[in-house]
Amino acid sequence: MKKILTLLLCLAFAGGAIAQKKGGVNVKVNADVKGCWVALIPIDDIVGKEYGWWSVWHEIKKAKKYKTAPATFTGVAKGRYVIVVYNPASASFDPNNGNPDQAADGVVLEEADIQKNASYNIKKAEFKTWYCLSCPWLYIWNGTEFVKNAEVIQDIVGKAQETTTRTTLSPAVVVGKTLKIQIREEKDEISYLNRVALRVGEQTILPTQCPQALQIKDAQYHTLRKGDMIELEFTLSELPSLPIVLETTGYYEPEPKFLSDIYQKYLRTR
Repeated sequence: MKKILTLLLCLAFAGGAIAQKKGGVNVKVNADVKGCWVALIPIDDIVGKEYGWWSVWHEIKKAKKYKTAPATFTGVAKGRYVIVVYNPASASFDPNNGNPDQAADGVVLEEADIQKNASYNIKKAEFKTWYCLSCPWLYIWNGTEFVKNAEVIQDIVGKAQETTTRTTLSPAVVVGKTLKIQIREEKDEISYLNRVALRVGEQTILPTQCPQALQIKDAQYHTLRKGDMIELEFTLSELPSLPIVLETTGYYEPEPKFLSDIYQKYLRTR
């Protein structure tokens, strides 16, 4: 009987070892902040990417290939990884007009050399304010001042991703028969605007005295660096009764130094 039990234990152990060798190891990641997204990024995947770790994280986020904490990754190949733990609720934080408590629960990066089953628990105090690359901001004139409204070309990173984003606006933003806007670049990135237009029903309206680079979709761009802005004005023939849509075509690129700085900022220290 003892020989049979010993044989069964040996077989079970051998089977487990073979399965682990074939399928890799297990990695568990938990966080004190609820609802966090978690991703494991192999270091080799970062090498050669245009924007390094941020490019890979952006792709994972766009494809929704992350897990939600508490997250378990099975069959992970042994090697070096960057673990991203990100609180999506912090994405709406605006450093000029936001909730600092929400922003504090931003993101943590962990460099890990994973050679066996591993477990990581991220404490609330380890999260850093999420000051992400974002895109330029749209400001709208209300008759007295320009008021921050929304981000445009949001998450359109790199020329290959260039597209048209649409921002729906209330007819109330039209003062008289004029809509006056500013597009401001407030972060460490360069925005490339190809065309800005207003859609009212089936009608397309270009801004008056518009720079040539913004009139048609072509190879010409109006660029904005941190601290730059462009002011545009649209004249409507009549007051619209339905929502109007601002169409912004372009993309943006992060400054390389900023990418390096925020990586170091979010890197977990123990």
